[in-house]
Order: sequence, then C-alpha cells, then structure tokens
Amino acid sequence: MNYREIFFNYFLYFIIYSMLGWVAEVLFHLYTEKKLINRGFLNGPWCPIYGTGAISMIIILNRLPQNPILLFFAGAILASLIELITGMILEKVFGNRWWDYSDDRFNIKGYISLKFSILWGIATIILIEFIQPIIELLLSKFSLPSLVVIHNIVLIAFVVDVTLTISSLIELKNILIELKKIASELNLQKIQDELLNSRISNLATRVKNRQIYLMKIYPQLTKDKLETLIDQIVDIKQKIYEKIDEQKNNPK
Repeated sequence: MNYREIFFNYFLYFIIYSMLGWVAEVLFHLYTEKKLINRGFLNGPWCPIYGTGAISMIIILNRLPQNPILLFFAGAILASLIELITGMILEKVFGNRWWDYSDDRFNIKGYISLKFSILWGIATIILIEFIQPIIELLLSKFSLPSLVVIHNIVLIAFVVDVTLTISSLIELKNILIELKKIASELNLQKIQDELLNSRISNLATRVKNRQIYLMKIYPQLTKDKLETLIDQIVDIKQKIYEKIDEQKNNPK
C-alpha cells in the first residue's frame, strides 16, 4: 500500500469513526432524554472528536503489545486526554461546553470523569480488536480510484460543514459580546439614540436569521433559549428608550 492510499484510508477512518461516534451520541441521548438531539459540534452526522480519538488510538496503540489490559488502560488515558484538551479548547474559543460531567463522581472540572474513562478503555479494546479489522477489510475491497472519489466527495462536504459551523459560532459569540457592550452603555450619561437603535435592530435580525442553524449545531441553544435571547435584546432596546426619555426630561 503506497502513502497516497494510506492517506485516503486514514481520512476515511476518521470520517467513519466520526459518524459512528455521532450515532452513538444520538442513541445515548435518545435513551437518556427520550428525544433526538444532534450532539455533534458540526451540523452534519459526525463528531470529529471520535474520529480524532480513533485515529490516535489506531496509530499509537497498534505499536503496543495487543494485550487487553494494556489496551484498556492506554485507551482510557489517551481518550480522556483528547476529551480534556478538546473540551477546554472548545469552551475557550466558543464559550460553550458540548459535554459536562460535573455531576459524575471523580471528574476533572466536568471535562472528563472516571466513569467515562472506564467506558473509553472498554471501547478501545472493542475498537482495536474487532471494529478496526472489519473496517480495514471493507476498505480493502475498493480500488484506489474509488477511494479517491469517495475521499473528495466526503472532504468537500466536511470542509463546508466545518466552515459554516465555525462561522455561525463566531457570529453568535460576537452577538453576545455586542449585547454586553450595549447593556453596559445604558449606564452612560449620554446615549446615541439612532446608533444604539440600529445596533439593537441589527442584533435581533442576526439572531433570528441564524436561529434554525444555531439550534442544530449548538446543543445548549434550544428554541426557548434563543427566543429568550431575542426577548433580552428587545428588553434592552426598551430600556434605551426609557433612558433617552429620562435624559430629555432631565437635561444636564
């Protein structure tokens, strides 16, 4: 197998495990919360953290002796580290958590917990011993030209999804920052009526335009929470008018 074919295979491993992880997340929350929830960071049916974890385990753990106990502990540690680092980065960049284990015993700041680390260890054994050999066998049935076509199609879809998702998350973060700035300006002695009115109207429009898409990619943003955010924007707009009337009635 040449390097090009290896690259295509590993990218497809990443996508396959990302999609399997997405299915597992949806089924888990369907069982626990009795409703369908898109738990992925992206809008499409994939969770990159699962793909990243699986690829890391395949590359690193395949170099170790295939001992179930060793695979269990190595997999639990590696998966927990990936989950910890990814969770911290997502919260730092986007101000949001896609999972929170704070209610579990023996957790570290809600990013990882002993219960899930044990599950990752068990999943690692299943991955290395059973799932990966099957996936390798299935992909070996395809010719290199076929893998290239599949790779290109999936890559385009994945890149588009990542671009749209990050764009929407950044937009939401900017909306919240702008909202805080406007709220703080209510305490100033002078308020620019037309400027603030324009900024508030623009914020409400931006939230409404992104509402459906944001609900798909941002797990914590339910319809009720988005409507609450819009209500808060309208409420601030009303306070601005009250402040302006107060200034007009009590000029300094």
